[in-house]
Amino acid sequence: MPGPGELDNAGSPETAPPDVSQATDQVAPPADEHRAPNIPPRIGAYRPFKILGEGGMGVVYEAEQVRPKRIVALKVIRSILITPPLVRRFEFEAEILGRLQHPGIAQIYEAGTADSGSGPQPYFAMELVRGPRLDRYAADKRLSTSQRIDLLIRLCEAVQYAHQRGVIHRDLKPGNILVDESGQPKILDFGVARVTDADVQAASIQPTSTGVLLGTLQYMAPEQARGDIREVDAATDVYALGVIAYELFGGRPPYILSKHSLPEAVRVICDEEPDRLSTINRSLRGDLETIVRKALAKEKDRRYPTATDFAADLRRYQNHEPITARPPTLPYQVAKFASRNRAFSIALISFIAMIVGFAIITSLQAYRIREEQKRTLAQKKEAQDANAQSVAVNQFVQSMLKSVNPAEAQGKDPTVRQVLDIASKRVEQSPSTQPLVDAAIHYTIGDTYYALGLAKQAEPHFKKALDIQRQIKGADDRGALVSQNMLAATMTGLGKYREAEPLARDALARSRKALGGDHPDTIVAANDLAILLTNLGKFDESETLQREVIEQQTRLLGPDHPDVLFAVTGLSFVLTRQGKDADAEKFLRDAIPRIKRVKGETHPDTLTAEFALAVSLQRTNRLEEAMPIVRDVLERRRRVLGEDHPDTLETTSHYGFMLMGTGNAEEGIALQRRVLERRRQLLGDDHPATIASMTRVAQVISSNPANAAEAETLYRDALARQEKLMGPNHPGTIRGADRLAAFLDQQSKSDEANKLREKFGMPKKPSTQSASRPATQP
Repeated sequence: MPGPGELDNAGSPETAPPDVSQATDQVAPPADEHRAPNIPPRIGAYRPFKILGEGGMGVVYEAEQVRPKRIVALKVIRSILITPPLVRRFEFEAEILGRLQHPGIAQIYEAGTADSGSGPQPYFAMELVRGPRLDRYAADKRLSTSQRIDLLIRLCEAVQYAHQRGVIHRDLKPGNILVDESGQPKILDFGVARVTDADVQAASIQPTSTGVLLGTLQYMAPEQARGDIREVDAATDVYALGVIAYELFGGRPPYILSKHSLPEAVRVICDEEPDRLSTINRSLRGDLETIVRKALAKEKDRRYPTATDFAADLRRYQNHEPITARPPTLPYQVAKFASRNRAFSIALISFIAMIVGFAIITSLQAYRIREEQKRTLAQKKEAQDANAQSVAVNQFVQSMLKSVNPAEAQGKDPTVRQVLDIASKRVEQSPSTQPLVDAAIHYTIGDTYYALGLAKQAEPHFKKALDIQRQIKGADDRGALVSQNMLAATMTGLGKYREAEPLARDALARSRKALGGDHPDTIVAANDLAILLTNLGKFDESETLQREVIEQQTRLLGPDHPDVLFAVTGLSFVLTRQGKDADAEKFLRDAIPRIKRVKGETHPDTLTAEFALAVSLQRTNRLEEAMPIVRDVLERRRRVLGEDHPDTLETTSHYGFMLMGTGNAEEGIALQRRVLERRRQLLGDDHPATIASMTRVAQVISSNPANAAEAETLYRDALARQEKLMGPNHPGTIRGADRLAAFLDQQSKSDEANKLREKFGMPKKPSTQSASRPATQP
């Protein structure tokens, strides 16, 4: 027998459509001659071999990516719906959605267009999730109510993550949610509906031949069903989560719409209340029923304002705490208190029999009610502010998309960078009347610039966001702390290490005090400070901090969480800089297969880890092992990040050194010169990366006597700039002085070389001794 609040029947609802989302069995790609006739042989770099699902908008294939070789889910837009504005918006939207990195959201690997023979064919390549759809998972596993609540909470967290980044799903339903083998629900097609709504306003309540509902009216909030797109925001997704919750607990949707015409179905959604869950299952009567009812409210302002608030009430229900979905009356508070404290409640009954005890308890409960009301009001205000900011950011992203329209782009085909530049000017020239909304928009622009490797453009936006948040919310506000940490990280990317250090240390100290040591934002701040300390040459402190971060994240998230694996990569860089190459290699060889499994072959984190391994191998003169890794990483970084991304340029530089070591001096020198030229143009001469390139060009050309004068000039210029930037005691400065001294020895200028060593506290060397570093190492 199920306990209180448990479901009597965990069977799947008969009204659920067939599971056509993604296959649960591993299928090997068939040979081309055995391919079904209705499946194209190739779409871009992908070989589709199985149809996973079809709908009015397009087809989802299971496909093999040629390079890197892996199986993906490939969503293709139907050619009949394609227009040039749709293609441009589709591609730009992919850039935004590709930045959604959350365990509860199926990752988008790539988006692009292929030549279909009749014009461009837009597609999304995304993570292929092996698992059943949400409702079938719950039914097959016969999950208890508590376990179903846990699934819902995870869904709410994923939805809120996207909302905070300005992305509204608008098509949440069990068929768009798969549960993997670990029990993690993953939302598919996150945000894709938002791209297509402007071009296709079709909705149907009848299933297609494969069982997928077009427009999925069953899960639409009233404002969405009415077609009022301006009213669609985060609360619309909350409603859809409410429908999903109703189905999970009740075994059927709140409305059976298949018997109605489209206008009548819309009227039902907008005007009629669904049956209470307790009429389906009496054990659901009470708080859980009230929570779901609030999520399904017809009026947006009566729903939970955010998915976080929905999840918070579900957690309160799990913990036998008062929920916010009903007034906290005295009997209700007492009942909840008794549920949490059964032993104490027995003693409490005895006290209630006494007049004095009754008065004390009454006063105590009244105080608790007042405090709870204060907390509820504060939480509601915070939630309303967060929702307003989420809506504003979403509208802002929509305006960025709109700028891609040829009518507004004045005939140009703008890149993501150009659209960002337009948006940056717009927010500066036309600020809103709500400063916190402006702060959220500035943060979004800064975050997007930063993700594209444009730290210089990101910095002023993070500064502006931080100034506004500090002025209104105070320096210890969570949003202010996140902005402060991102500003410090951006300054690190710009080489402003000494300016960034006090900012990063302060952000970490405040986060620990305001949020706690185990809060995700605090751990991110600690990890970012460790990266900065590595660049400052404070390796011991950086290693200690990195190990603390890894221990915390492993304890809280598990060993295979993406954040844990990212921190392991960071630790490997510290170990390499300390000369602990064997330790670094051990960590990386263990982490890289897990990163690939979690993130995919082309994710920037995967490429960073593989590059770190190659650097470790390079430093131990294992060029035969390192070179193919670097060459492969370079090819993927060029394709994924672009030629001028900082990570691509650094990989190019290391590849140039390796070419020198294999006898391809001419090509190696050409690559080093190109990297130096691009860094000077993009970053300026005083950026640490540019200074490093000056030294590297000097290293690779110095073996040719004809280049001696140029090499010496570069060595001296790099050392002067490094000393000015980081001071005379920084390891990078000492290293630069040592390289210049070694070069002077080679040029028979040993006296000058020893004066240089004396200045920087290095031991003098006999005039016949040379200490030049091989040109195969940077």
